[in-house]
Amino acid sequence: MRLTCIHDADATPQGRRPQLGPDRRRRGGGGGGGRRPPPPATETPPRRGGGGPGPRPAHPPANAPPRAALGGAGAPRGPPLQLNDVARRAGIGVGTVYRHFASPEALLETVATPCLEALAAHGEQALADPDPWRALEGLLTRTVEAQVGDASLAPVTAAAEDVLPRTTELKSLLWSSGTTLLDRARAAGTVRPDLAAADMVPLMCGIAYAVQVHGGGPAERIDTARRYLATLLGGLRVTPSDA
Repeated sequence: MRLTCIHDADATPQGRRPQLGPDRRRRGGGGGGGRRPPPPATETPPRRGGGGPGPRPAHPPANAPPRAALGGAGAPRGPPLQLNDVARRAGIGVGTVYRHFASPEALLETVATPCLEALAAHGEQALADPDPWRALEGLLTRTVEAQVGDASLAPVTAAAEDVLPRTTELKSLLWSSGTTLLDRARAAGTVRPDLAAADMVPLMCGIAYAVQVHGGGPAERIDTARRYLATLLGGLRVTPSDA
């Protein structure tokens, strides 16, 4: 059961690999416009606007500076993600970014990895919950919160192909646990018998999109997502009085 969706007007449609745009064209004249090779490890590129070369970390973390450059909320909404811009915003050399990330897709998947790991871990924990409804509700709540809080999650999980093996592994774990939890809840008679795993995709997408339309700050968006999910689950749950 795939519990993610694209809920941004600029996001990539489900089933297509996100086109994050060219990023390695040499800026300026000089003809050719070929790929820009990463500078050697000892090279210190000059700062824009003059002032000579600036300091550069010798061994920056592979994930922390780029994630900070993206504002701590995953992939930016709007223009395509470009590695040169990430390097500039993170205050590190372009060569450093290219040494750690082979492509914009690799960077995006790396940024989304902590969120995917947390969701996969919660899915595994939910499988041990003896209450089928509580287990399913908990995973859906975490998923909606993750969709609203980390914009890198939707394009990564919706991509038809992955760049990093770790991404494929985490997506498979989340799919498996989500489907199992829904099957358990259906077998226990706590959800509508006609609810299928494929139904959850558009339903969850609707919540994520509705939260985006509602707007507000991060905390307000999370509260709105929880409220909308509670409304949805109220219509999906089967109680003894309904039987």
